[in-house]
Amino acid sequence: MQIRIGNPQRFASGLIFLAIGAFGMIDGARYRLGSATHMGPGYFPFVVSAVIALLGLASAVTSLRAAHPKRPAVWHIVPLICVLAGIVTFGLLVEHAGLVLAIAAVVVLGCYQRLLSRPWEVLAIGIVLVVMSVALFIHGLGMPWQAFPS
Repeated sequence: MQIRIGNPQRFASGLIFLAIGAFGMIDGARYRLGSATHMGPGYFPFVVSAVIALLGLASAVTSLRAAHPKRPAVWHIVPLICVLAGIVTFGLLVEHAGLVLAIAAVVVLGCYQRLLSRPWEVLAIGIVLVVMSVALFIHGLGMPWQAFPS
């Protein structure tokens, strides 16, 4: 029996998530884990990393089952670059430009293709994310971030 990769993009993304999850589990295991009732500082990162690794494994395995032999693989590089640029931009802007501008930048960059066809939808997503994030992180949890640059 020969195993074929039916969806190479799904297989590759599954392996990437599996590797990130495994790295997080290994890195998080050096902290005290504790138990579910008495969580240590490494418990939450370890559990989240385990979930990420399991999702990656599931994605990679399901790509092996679904075979499309005649369909060539198409890699869409522009959306990948836009999403990665949005994540990097958020990390660079959140400290200096404030949470609102950082979220706006990640929404615009992450939804770039959708912005071209449905700008009102992207605007609604951005407004909802900004309102929820400011309410949760700044007002609810008291994080030491600014909403706007000072």
